[in-house]
Amino acid sequence: MDIFRLKMLIIFVTHRNLLCEVTRVEIDTRIGKVLTLLEKHQDKEGGFAAFRMNPDSNDGNMWKPENKNTFLSANILLPVTMISHPKASAILNKEYVFLKKNMNRAGLIHYFCDRVVPYFIPYETDTNSLLGYISASVKSKSSAKELFYTCISDEGYFYLWFYAGSGSFFSRPFFNLSLLNDWNKAQKHMAFKNSVVKKDDAEFCVSANVLLYTGDNEKTHRVVVRLLEDIRSSEPIKLIYYPGEVIACYLFSRAGFYGKIRSFDGVRESVERRVETAYGREAGFAGKFLDILTANIFLFGNSINSFSQKIIDQCWGLYDDIETPFAFYCSNSEYDFNHSSKLHHAYFGGPALTVSFYLEFLNLLRFRKFGNLYGLDA
Repeated sequence: MDIFRLKMLIIFVTHRNLLCEVTRVEIDTRIGKVLTLLEKHQDKEGGFAAFRMNPDSNDGNMWKPENKNTFLSANILLPVTMISHPKASAILNKEYVFLKKNMNRAGLIHYFCDRVVPYFIPYETDTNSLLGYISASVKSKSSAKELFYTCISDEGYFYLWFYAGSGSFFSRPFFNLSLLNDWNKAQKHMAFKNSVVKKDDAEFCVSANVLLYTGDNEKTHRVVVRLLEDIRSSEPIKLIYYPGEVIACYLFSRAGFYGKIRSFDGVRESVERRVETAYGREAGFAGKFLDILTANIFLFGNSINSFSQKIIDQCWGLYDDIETPFAFYCSNSEYDFNHSSKLHHAYFGGPALTVSFYLEFLNLLRFRKFGNLYGLDA
């Protein structure tokens, strides 16, 4: 008997927990309801409501409406790509049609869906890598993976920003010209104008998001190696646009699962140690919704232990609150934070994003219990 089966037997005998007790019908019924909920959060023309929180402002920890953005939509759609159901297809295709209107000839799209917002953001590697994955899932032309290969820093991370000259200018003249125009425009707008983002921004989480699409290959392998080294290290993970290590471990685990990066499976125990330590430190700020990402980390890796059982149970019980935003990403940790409180000046999330992460939780739970994702065995 292998170690995993032995663990499962011990758990079944000594605990009556959700992983053993919940039925396929219960999971499927809840998935259907969450799909309906997600459908209601999608605007009529496409897009999902985004929110931001500015803890040092007069509004404190109040969530305020933010302009729609592509990054939020891309993260919301990822779990939907794993579901075979008419409602999932409708959400996915409607949103893709909405986003595609703003794509350039290379298949790239800006962060903001509204072109007149005061913050002009150039093309990002991680937003567009997630969109590349989604484009492929709807059988549409996706951005070339080669575009990302020239955006790797000397430290082995993917840069956040595409910029002209990252590869041979003359090999893709129209592409590089559009990037150059983007950079010139960005310097005249916030946030580049007030220096809260930098040209050489590169980090662990951005890299995980890009690897989800590119996978592990000859061109990206040194990024894979760098992330593996970071996970194994006893040092904190370098974070710029994300508020904590639980989220970093989630993005790492998600990249391994969707991007089929097998070497990420080899550091499962290191991920678990980081998650358990970081959870105790970060749950106070992120609140109970950090349980969803934590549960998904364990389900991505099929990790069974007393802590994961507890988190999965707690996550199942969050169903009535899943329309509440939580801080998933944030303003720049190096240039855009309060030096006294150490809090970022802005945190970002959205109701549909929380709903989508919960949908992912349910589908992963189904997969780990019954061996099939929702709709694939109907």
